[in-house]
Amino acid sequence: SNVHFGDIATGGIAVDGLVNTKKLPDEVANTLNVNGGQTVTGMKSITGLVEVVNNVEVTGNTNNIKMATEAIYLSEAPTVHGRLKFSTGLTTSSLTSSTSVISDLDLSDLSSNAWYYNENAVISANMMFDSLVTMKDSLKADGTIDEFDIGQVYNDAKQALIHYSTYNEGIKSEYAVKCPLIMEAHNDTGRAIFDADYFRLVKDFNLGKTHHASTTFRASDTTYVVISWEDECSSTMYRFDESSGQLVGVQTLVGSGYGRDWLAVEQGGETYLVMAASSEGNACTKQNSVVW
Repeated sequence: SNVHFGDIATGGIAVDGLVNTKKLPDEVANTLNVNGGQTVTGMKSITGLVEVVNNVEVTGNTNNIKMATEAIYLSEAPTVHGRLKFSTGLTTSSLTSSTSVISDLDLSDLSSNAWYYNENAVISANMMFDSLVTMKDSLKADGTIDEFDIGQVYNDAKQALIHYSTYNEGIKSEYAVKCPLIMEAHNDTGRAIFDADYFRLVKDFNLGKTHHASTTFRASDTTYVVISWEDECSSTMYRFDESSGQLVGVQTLVGSGYGRDWLAVEQGGETYLVMAASSEGNACTKQNSVVW
């Protein structure tokens, strides 16, 4: 039967049965103490929040990690001996390697010699680019690029363009007077019984593309032909081989634009090619006039 007690003072109580449906010795063995030291010999699974006020010493592993020798504390500046591999991104305020090599890169050499794309840089050594490079801002070279003095080339091209513009204006003024006379002569010729002249075919060149615009010029006792093609943004320069009577490819002007007209201009003993282009009927990157 049930027995109710008031206050009891005793040196110890042994209970063979249950207290509130619990067997006290088993509960004591399976309970973590809030106060005082304790050695836990078995595996414990804690589902709630645990707040540790003092230190916790783990002689084994925590989640298969030996905390004493394998963990790196973010609040300290540890020295790691051995190789590290990060499977995801890593952001650090400072990272030092005794060999200065990380991911096969010598960081000391990289820091001293790297050219950062988002910062201004002064390059004192020779630079060789193995593939296409796009300059999004500006490039200033005190020396040469591909053995060309860019400043001199720019000045020469500018003078050639001025000369071409003056020449072009003169042509327009001249033909403003001559064109009506030419049209009148053309109409008269069309009404004549016989044509005034004729052409005789000497050579037929099959270049494999549809011609759009072209011009010829001579330089160093050699005749050259430059041609732009229908529906293409590149042009091709040929050399006329007098011995074989053939056109020999010299250079492809990649990305020159959709050339609608060409003009060869001589200036200071040099020959310049002026190509007029526009954006009409094409999607070429270059859509303005170009001087070579």
